[in-house]
Order: sequence, then C-alpha cells, then structure tokens
Amino acid sequence: QAGSPVPALAAKPAAFTNIGPVDSFNPFTAVSCASASFCAAADVAGRLLTSVVPTVNTEWSVAVSEVSGYFTGISCPSDAMCVAVDSVGQVWSSASPTSLDGWNQVVVESGQFTGVSCPTVDFCAAVDNAGNVYTSTRPLSNLAGDWAQNPVDVAPITSFVAISCANTSLCVAVDSANHILASSIPTDSIFP
Repeated sequence: QAGSPVPALAAKPAAFTNIGPVDSFNPFTAVSCASASFCAAADVAGRLLTSVVPTVNTEWSVAVSEVSGYFTGISCPSDAMCVAVDSVGQVWSSASPTSLDGWNQVVVESGQFTGVSCPTVDFCAAVDNAGNVYTSTRPLSNLAGDWAQNPVDVAPITSFVAISCANTSLCVAVDSANHILASSIPTDSIFP
C-alpha cells in the first residue's frame, strides 16, 4: 500500500565489545588466539600478556617484560605454544606461555623483525624490515641456528610488514613496496 510505513530494522548488537583497559595505556602491537580459552598480546613497552579468559580484562597478566626492545609480532598455534619476535632481532618462544619463567629468547639477526606466523607447533616463519624471511622447524629451540634465512627474489629488497602461513606448504608475505610474495615450500625456497 502506498504510504505504508517502512518497518524499522532491529538494532544489531556490536560485534566487538571493549572489555576495558588491560595494559596501562601501552599500545598493543600484535595479538594471537590459539583457542577461545587462550590468547596472547604484545605491546610497545616490550611486554607479552596472556589470558585463559580473554574476554575479561582482569584476566590478562604479564608473561614477559623485555627491556631491550619491543615486540612486533606473536603467533600461538596452540594453547601450549607461542612464538614472538621483537624489534632487536630476537625470537621468543614458549611451551608454557602463561608462565613468567617459561620463555626462551635467542638473537637470530641484527635487524628488526616485523612479523611471525606459526601454523603448527613444528613450523614458524618470520619477516624483518630488511626484506628477509626466516623459517624454523624447531621454533621452541633456543639456538639461533634453528632459524634459517631464506632467499627472497625481490628487487629491490624492501621492508616486510607481515607474514601469514596457512600451513607448511604456503606462506604469504607483504612488504612496504606493495609486493605480495608467496612460497609453496617456505622452508627452503626463494620467495616467490
């Protein structure tokens, strides 16, 4: 009928809800959730926070407080494993990520890591701001030699900003010069 009012649409509830302050006003740089009952987040003050009840702000606690740099990426493929990278070329790993004493650190390079992705507990890939890709099939090791630098086929090499690996057969990295690089054998191949 002409002139009939249009029914009002029901208000849609917010998809994201602010749970309140967690980290004393330090901006976060990365977050990874292995499950609904475990998340880890990194901040610019060099701290890693973890929670087994991530939807409650008072349930987040500091697991690592780094003094030499800040965390730039974190990836947790399971509730029992996280790998983080930082601004001074270190890889941090833990098989007990909620524990203050459960984290190993190893200097892998002299530059700044910008991202990390661990699709499984047996494989991680990390990128840096100098255009390098590092991979490990032993990411919980505290030996720098367990992280291999892989060749990258991009000229000129630019700063990577992120990497994501779906599994051990596909990693995709993006850089600051609008390149998307992919590898189907990231542990020993040239990107792309």
